[in-house]
Amino acid sequence: MSISIYKSKVFNSKDIVDISIHEKNLKVEPSSFKDCFYRLNDKRINIDELENKIEYHLLNDEISNNNNNNYDNSVKKEYIVEKDQNDEKCNNKKTNVFDIKLNNDLNYNMHLTSNNLEEIKCLYFFFLINILRFKNNLDLNVIRSICTHINNISNNDKNNNQYMCIDKIKENCLYSLKLKDFFVSVLKQCGKNEYNLNDFNRSIHIVIEKSSVIFLNTYKIVSSCKYLTCCFANLLEIFNLNYDILFMNSFNNNINNSNIKSINNIVSNLKWMLHDSKIEKNSNLSKKFSSNILLYIYTQSKLTDECEYFMNLINQNFKNSIESFTHEYNEEMTSIDTYINILCNNMNQTFYIYIDNLLNMCKNIMPLYIEKLNEFLLSEERIITHNVNFKKPPVDGIILKDMEKQEDEHKGDIKLNLVNIYEKNILDKIELMFKQISEQVQKNNLPNSDIICNQKENDNTPKNQYRYLNNSPVEMLKKLNCVFINVTHLITDIIMHLNILNDIRAYNKAISQHMKQKKVSSCVHNVGVGCNEFKNFLYSFLSSENNILLNKSYVNKDKKLVTSHFYDFLEKYFSPYKYEEELNEILLPKNINFNLKTAKGCKDFTGEDMQLRNIFFEYIKKKFLLHGAVEIDTPIFELKETLMNKYGEDSKLIFDLKDQGGESLSLRYDLTVPLYRFINTNNVSHLKRFHIGKVYRRDEPSMNRGRFREFYHVILI
Repeated sequence: MSISIYKSKVFNSKDIVDISIHEKNLKVEPSSFKDCFYRLNDKRINIDELENKIEYHLLNDEISNNNNNNYDNSVKKEYIVEKDQNDEKCNNKKTNVFDIKLNNDLNYNMHLTSNNLEEIKCLYFFFLINILRFKNNLDLNVIRSICTHINNISNNDKNNNQYMCIDKIKENCLYSLKLKDFFVSVLKQCGKNEYNLNDFNRSIHIVIEKSSVIFLNTYKIVSSCKYLTCCFANLLEIFNLNYDILFMNSFNNNINNSNIKSINNIVSNLKWMLHDSKIEKNSNLSKKFSSNILLYIYTQSKLTDECEYFMNLINQNFKNSIESFTHEYNEEMTSIDTYINILCNNMNQTFYIYIDNLLNMCKNIMPLYIEKLNEFLLSEERIITHNVNFKKPPVDGIILKDMEKQEDEHKGDIKLNLVNIYEKNILDKIELMFKQISEQVQKNNLPNSDIICNQKENDNTPKNQYRYLNNSPVEMLKKLNCVFINVTHLITDIIMHLNILNDIRAYNKAISQHMKQKKVSSCVHNVGVGCNEFKNFLYSFLSSENNILLNKSYVNKDKKLVTSHFYDFLEKYFSPYKYEEELNEILLPKNINFNLKTAKGCKDFTGEDMQLRNIFFEYIKKKFLLHGAVEIDTPIFELKETLMNKYGEDSKLIFDLKDQGGESLSLRYDLTVPLYRFINTNNVSHLKRFHIGKVYRRDEPSMNRGRFREFYHVILI
């Protein structure tokens, strides 16, 4: 499929995503440009002069060779900005030459080439949209050449050195150096000798580069947050956590809360994901994570609201066409540049807290996860017998790297290996990346200036005030997003392993029940409806059709998942933001209409049944009262300690209630123990008491034989 380009085309954010992430092609419709002719004016300039319009060079030629050193390199950069015809703020002279510090950054993106190509395609597409906004001076050959360039950038071309990373965003810089080089190459390819200076300047404005980078990252954040909502619901199921804290906090229902709609949306998604769950929750463990759950909801709702607001701004801006270049255009772009920085800073603040909370959750979950996985690996449980009628997990087992070669006496090292893999090799590295960002945030006390256009000649500002710290708002957003993607990969790894672990146990249990000719309860681990759908989505990446898994040893020849390699697979081949349509489908509630029926072992009584039952009860009561008995009544539930150990083996048939108000309660099994408790607590000296009431037994009911879970009991003493 392709996206058509014509003169009156109104673009939207979906077009950008389709081009930069989903690799759709652009198709130019020449007929719509038949009345368009590019006209040169008196401010035309030679293409060779345009190439030197912004001179950018490092006075230290060794900087490119020293980028990987362990020490910072102090170099000097010099910018020459020619006077713009309509911009009186910049002087036709060299700006001050000042020292800059280049920080040796960690590699924040493990699959850097692919993401750079996405950035480049997004940038060039923004550039194309901006050119098409000037309807009165379009050049068909230039537009066709730009589209060809964008189509030729393939995300599969990992080794193409032609497409380099977008340069670090230069704060207060007028122009995008990447766009300048790209536009000059397009003009030369089209055989242009001259071009209008104003058209060139407004086409490579730094705001275009900033907007494209921020947009791409905000889209990735919003899509990844949807994915993380699914992951979060799965974590609640896997670790038996409840989210009741969300309904007990009054902040959620405060109408003055600006994020109330987003909060309710996330809670609704969690409700759907956990709908019809059979997992019994651990209240004590849930309390430990209650603050993380609350902060997750609040920060994600605020973060997605801020990102969607920016994307909506971009959408609206695409609809504004401009007849011709004016001086006011520069003023407008300067204002937009300032506003973009403000929005980006706000997003970064929320994003930082959001990631910090996720890392805190991962650190708390990690010991529980390692313990579960260690226990499973020690048991060496795997699928041996297969049954085509039962749904099987995507793999037959889980192993550590080269575990088959280990001797039995070394199996005690499994837990240590898991700690090394997850805590030291993965979690610690992610935390180190995040720590470096924290340090840069603390250093961000000085202006982030690479070029000062309006600096006066007699300005006595110290030179060291203008240091390049490589922590502009846009760069910070990109780095935070890279850390965020790594965190989602870690959480995905945990979810995948524990889902497979639980399903293997459930499958083997079903096989055992089938072989013993018993009723099969379930061949999969019972989780919420949405969680089960999301689990199948994750399992699709481990399907037998995925040759990468086998060729790269992520799954061995015995169809066992290799734990030590799986995170690498996610890092290289899995980008959650690419699956927004699938995630929207998973989060969409469906078939949520309840099948209305009575609970197992219970029965409804019609009017005729009630009349007949009341006749019997009245007859029995009259007989008891005739002999001097007194009717009493007791609660249908008692303290658990009152009922326990009173019925021998039948104690397991007692219905237990969840902890309410600090008391452990159970439904009464019969009326004998409640009557005994009544006599002792009320100092009854004379007997002749009778009691008629409902009792409850967690037994296997047989309705045809009159064996119910709820029935009436009559007792007389």
